Amino acid sequence: MSYAVIKFGALARKAGRAARRAPSAAVSEKPAAMKVAEADKVPEVPFDNSCVLGLHSVGRFHEVSHVNSCEIYRSTELNLQVMRPHKLNLYRFYSTSNLQVLSNEVSGSHQMLATRKHSRQIMELINSGPDDLELKLDAMNVRPSLSSILRIFRTINSKKVSALRFFRWTEKSWPDLGRNPNICSLVIDNCGRLEDYETMFLLLKEFSLNGLCLTEKAFTFLTVSRSSVMDAVNKTIEVLNQVGGPCRNSGVFALIETFSRFGSFEMAKYVIQITEVKASYYNIMAREKCRRCDFEDVKVMIDEMRQAGFGPAIGIFNYFISSLCRSGKLSEALHMIEEIEGTDCPPNALTFEILINHYIREGKMNVATQLLDRMALIGIEPRITTHTAFVKGYFHREQPEEAYKYAVSSVNNSSNETYSLLARLHLEKGDTITAQKILLEMIEKGLKPSLSVHWGVLKTFKKTGEICLAQELASSFARFKTQLNSEAG
Repeated sequence: MSYAVIKFGALARKAGRAARRAPSAAVSEKPAAMKVAEADKVPEVPFDNSCVLGLHSVGRFHEVSHVNSCEIYRSTELNLQVMRPHKLNLYRFYSTSNLQVLSNEVSGSHQMLATRKHSRQIMELINSGPDDLELKLDAMNVRPSLSSILRIFRTINSKKVSALRFFRWTEKSWPDLGRNPNICSLVIDNCGRLEDYETMFLLLKEFSLNGLCLTEKAFTFLTVSRSSVMDAVNKTIEVLNQVGGPCRNSGVFALIETFSRFGSFEMAKYVIQITEVKASYYNIMAREKCRRCDFEDVKVMIDEMRQAGFGPAIGIFNYFISSLCRSGKLSEALHMIEEIEGTDCPPNALTFEILINHYIREGKMNVATQLLDRMALIGIEPRITTHTAFVKGYFHREQPEEAYKYAVSSVNNSSNETYSLLARLHLEKGDTITAQKILLEMIEKGLKPSLSVHWGVLKTFKKTGEICLAQELASSFARFKTQLNSEAG
């Protein structure tokens, strides 16, 4: 006799004792043991109009017939997890719509997320490399998260242990994780640490066919101390050239990015020399040098780009100017804008916005206004974010009148956003009355206010009991919507 049968019998006897101890509970209620006996006599007992579930006293399910779909389910052995305790040790039965979910839980197909302890166990299995590694990983019945898989790969890679079988197991068990660019890049790094360029080629060929791209995680092995980094780089480039496709292009980009992040700019230049000279490759190095505040080297690199036959894009100048501003060198950033104004790579709206934002943060609104005037002089239209920066700057410096004037003057160029922003700032400050007046003014001018600000003002009025003000705003907005609908019709 199975454990489930013994357990069910014990529970039935317990229910009978409970019923005998409480005879006055409900005369119409029958003890659970009697219910089980009755179920033994009736092969199929419908409990409701959605499912039919019979329970045999020896612990087996009878046929379970779904009335609506007429589907027949059979189960060989009773598992008490399909039922849950309900009231006086009676059992509550699930409809067949939940039966599949429950059967998955009972059979163990529902896997829990791997913990750090599970990750350590997986790493121990990979290190030992048993013949039945995949079976043992399946037996753990856990699903590693993306972060845990990345951690496992980093640890295994640092120990120079092959992770190919673990990758194949991950790829087979969870295809979504097997196609993750960072995981695919880490298995390439694993091949590089083992100097297994043949497997690296096969994997990269497979990744390229699937349209996968590599990240900088693929080539960390090149930054680890070894006998000849140059030879390893040449072999890696050779493999990438043989593979071609997206892995080749993203791989070269990732190589340059890896060397730049580790400060190996000479190796990054070497990769450019043996592959191809592109402005985007120089931009990677320039961005990293800006992050390190090596501004003189950035200028040298810009000159090298010009000598190579292509001028730097405005993006590299924007990053350079932004880095100067973050370092507190606003005057140098301003001088840089003046230098490139007359070149074949003139500043754009973002270039001015970067400098304007920093001057506003410094509280130098007059200099920011002069930059805005210069934009108008050379015909550059400010971005909406530039206008909002001015409104916020005036407002937070306790100059609400100036903020209002700027919002009104820029409304044609900012798609009403500065107007709505001003109302939002007053609302956040607690000045709901002024926020309402600004919204009403927008509606009168035929400008659509921000819905979030509109509802925020209404909600605040209702909380404070200002019902009349709320009704005034709501009715004005309703008339505005009606007018828009009629014009659209």
